[in-house]
Amino acid sequence: MEVYNHTHGDLEIDFHYDYQAGEPEVWTEANGDPGTPGTGPSITFHKAMLVLADIHEHKVTVDISPLLHEMIDLDMEVVEDNIIESKR
Repeated sequence: MEVYNHTHGDLEIDFHYDYQAGEPEVWTEANGDPGTPGTGPSITFHKAMLVLADIHEHKVTVDISPLLHEMIDLDMEVVEDNIIESKR
């Protein structure tokens, strides 16, 4: 599992994820058989960790994954594209 730090406004979110590089396109196999179209890279997200303060101002790290759908201005496709681009 890897971690990607994403800045969203004034929030620093650490996305914990697995990266799959994909497979290149193969036109024909060595024996002449048709090849495969290949697959692009992909990301599987596991957690989205955010540091917050509790009522006593103590720092607490929480997983906000269940709340990401509520953050309508956070585009997860952009986060995924940024991670994939950083792998190139």
